[in-house]
Amino acid sequence: MQKRNLVLVAGAAALAVVFASGGAVAASLVTSADIKDQTIRSVDIHADGVGKSEIRDAGVGTREITQSVRDQMAFGLSHLVTDGPYDTTWTGNSDALQTATVKCDAGYFAVGGGFSGAGGEGDTGTEAYADLQIVASYPYVEPPASVNARGSIRPNEWVVKGFNNGATDLVVRPWVTCAPGFVR
Repeated sequence: MQKRNLVLVAGAAALAVVFASGGAVAASLVTSADIKDQTIRSVDIHADGVGKSEIRDAGVGTREITQSVRDQMAFGLSHLVTDGPYDTTWTGNSDALQTATVKCDAGYFAVGGGFSGAGGEGDTGTEAYADLQIVASYPYVEPPASVNARGSIRPNEWVVKGFNNGATDLVVRPWVTCAPGFVR
């Protein structure tokens, strides 16, 4: 009989330990009712712990977003740069198709372009350009190009092609307007 009582007491003690520790765990859990408003800080939240399902519309304003993110969210084009080098001369009286190209800096993409004459002190005057025949002016990307399913590209340069039918060699200045690119 004494052995039987010892087994019962040991079993009861084991159950008491299990229930007591379970109660302690449950008692230590924090619920949202236990949290005072405006007391949780970023150090208290695990990385990627808050997502779009936890943020209501207009819950985050521009004051809470870094300048870099605001720049990427800007509507329209911003931080545009333009380039037009003077280093392309088309030979006069040439039957050959001639090309002038200008590239955007790394990380920028062409959003527009065209061409002009030399301009400045080296300008030969607009009359000299009367015999210039432009046959193409377009955005382009050097391979390897990222092409989507429709065949669209993200151009990073501007190309101008044509003929100089006049007697004078002419500087053909390709222009490109570039905007910084980012992936959304």
